[in-house]
Amino acid sequence: MALAVVLRAASDRVVIGHVVHDLRPRPEALADRDVACALADALGVAFMEREVRVCSTVADGPRARAGGNLEALARAARLRALAEMACAAGVGYVATAHHADDQLESVLMSLVRGTGGGLGIRGMPRRRRLSPGVALVRPMLCEDQEVTRDECRRLCQLAGVRWNEDATNLDVTRTRSAIRHRIVPVLKELRPGVSRHAVQAVVHAKAVENVVVSAALELRSRADVRDRGVWLPRDLLRSAPGVVVGELIRQVRLELVGVDGADGLARRGMDRAVRAIRDRGTEPRTIALAGLEIRIAAGRVDIQACRGPL
Repeated sequence: MALAVVLRAASDRVVIGHVVHDLRPRPEALADRDVACALADALGVAFMEREVRVCSTVADGPRARAGGNLEALARAARLRALAEMACAAGVGYVATAHHADDQLESVLMSLVRGTGGGLGIRGMPRRRRLSPGVALVRPMLCEDQEVTRDECRRLCQLAGVRWNEDATNLDVTRTRSAIRHRIVPVLKELRPGVSRHAVQAVVHAKAVENVVVSAALELRSRADVRDRGVWLPRDLLRSAPGVVVGELIRQVRLELVGVDGADGLARRGMDRAVRAIRDRGTEPRTIALAGLEIRIAAGRVDIQACRGPL
């Protein structure tokens, strides 16, 4: 809501887009939709909406998981809907209001869950491609200026906009909400600028990650491509840093399997695979990892899409 106020002050080419999910009781979801619609009316801008379904509903009301990580499915569906609305509206950008506190929560979540093969800090990028001709931007993730949840509340108050809180933000059974309400306040008490530091840490980690990705791409260019995967000399992988080998596995998985199930690349499984590739053992081994079969022999490593349960 704060972002909508700021963007409307800067431009008259603003459209407010809202996505209705089926993750909550419908009256609650529609009430939030109505708040967004009322804000668009108050600001004098167009309003668009889409509905997405990621759950199956049974007769007595509870929702069953549609498969995979439910929140990740909802996020993917939401981004697709936003991209569709942007195309329909003839605009090239989708701006979301993620701010420094959100970034801090994302960094903490990545550390709690573990990020396989990466640098341990997985935050939100300031910009990414959503679809051809549409980019997602997060203008509140400013490296040199801390924009926090409290700043957003104050901005809405100054603009005369009533603050509205999504009820799911108060549900501490969700990892992000638990971090927000139980951990972040303690960190802010210890170090008031911790949210800004998280934003800066993600920027620096991204720069380092770019170096790692380049090194992994160089390894990938030297791989022998086979029908269902690739293979590389094991000595070549042994000579590379473990984080580069992990990134190589991530890249090959994206080629062979796609983005679905990428949450399975947890740090424990990735570290096990990287250690096995780089150790001095010569006995043949096969490691299953998030839709991949990594076959390790004395002199070579084959990375293939899984044929089925091992």
